[in-house]
Amino acid sequence: MAKHIADTEAGGAISLVAVEGGGSICGHAFIKNVNRVGAVSMLGWARHLILKLMGRSPRPRLGIGLAVSTRGTGLSRELLNHLINDARKMRLTKIALGVHKVNTTARALYEQMGFEIVGELSQQDRNDSHEMELDLR
Repeated sequence: MAKHIADTEAGGAISLVAVEGGGSICGHAFIKNVNRVGAVSMLGWARHLILKLMGRSPRPRLGIGLAVSTRGTGLSRELLNHLINDARKMRLTKIALGVHKVNTTARALYEQMGFEIVGELSQQDRNDSHEMELDLR
């Protein structure tokens, strides 16, 4: 696995890229908004508003994606472990993610890693999602 840490305009990010033996990218995971927890991009304004209405502040957000050929190999867990360790080193206290309710495999992994469901988000033409958080303290 190759690791890349980069700053982004939205306040910083931890970004990991998994590379297969032949050099092709097979997975990517990130935590965005790691430097300015309150920073909100234009695309994140709706989520920010929903969280505020729910009485919670925006958290650094985690995202992950894998090539279909690598699913079930433990790569997600490996990427998550690296991200969580990096987040702790940066002294983040919580990270959040959204997962579609129909994605029970991912939700089970997140729960095994210590994430807890803290709310639900529903959007008219999309799958309903669980909002999950991990306390890093």
